[in-house]
Amino acid sequence: MPVGMTFFLKTLGETPPASLFGRELAGRVVGEIASRAGASEGALRRSPSPFSVSSPLPGARNPAEAEPPKGDAGRFRLRLGWLEDADLKGLLDWAGSLRLDPVRVETAGGTLLLEDAMVSPSLTQRWNRWVPYERLYEEASDTLRVATLKFYTPTTLEKSGHPYPLPDPCSIFLGYLRIWDSFSGIDLAPGLREAIEAHLLLSDFRIQRRRTEVEQGAVPGFIGSATFRLEGRHPESILKGLNALADYAFFCGTGMGTEQGMGLTRRILKEEGCAGE
Repeated sequence: MPVGMTFFLKTLGETPPASLFGRELAGRVVGEIASRAGASEGALRRSPSPFSVSSPLPGARNPAEAEPPKGDAGRFRLRLGWLEDADLKGLLDWAGSLRLDPVRVETAGGTLLLEDAMVSPSLTQRWNRWVPYERLYEEASDTLRVATLKFYTPTTLEKSGHPYPLPDPCSIFLGYLRIWDSFSGIDLAPGLREAIEAHLLLSDFRIQRRRTEVEQGAVPGFIGSATFRLEGRHPESILKGLNALADYAFFCGTGMGTEQGMGLTRRILKEEGCAGE
């Protein structure tokens, strides 16, 4: 059962620099969250990763800002996408206890306090939702052949072992398919891979270049939005599989470095083009 949830954190002492905090995301902070949820250390090292993270969230204060808003010093949000089915109950139970029993996390940049968490089965929550894989598949459209995705944090794909900072349809959706096959336990339509490779096109985009720092160093990327269209005649099962993958981006993120804050993605469902939400 994939889950998207938001953790509320506070720095105790000096706020760590954004670049240092980014490297800590997949280490101390998420490691603490995962261990409290009963996930093994080995699970965090799987490929593809069983989680995606992002901080700060769109609209949230950057933890590296020198002059935070009054009354909000040292507080920020971390968004976690958790994909491993077996660990969900422990994660939700522990997250629900944080308000009464906050957890201290020691990082190289200082001490953080996990104060609260937000998660909901409702679609009305912008960044928080949990849903069984079966329901995610059942709710996917079998008629839509267009999907618009918005990339909120720097996004980089990988081609031939090198960063590729453009929204290539094949790389994006085959990446989703690989993660789906690793965690969902649900086989999508035979022929979906071939349909993506041969018929999925980039029909519109509005992106900006963004470089970001990860453990491997600075990598080029992009933010913005892109619309993809499946051309030709295809059975409903192919369209349903494609739409399930586009919806899944909300949980798994896009491209490389999603466990270090890159590739935060949501599908745009409104008729508004690539401009945003």
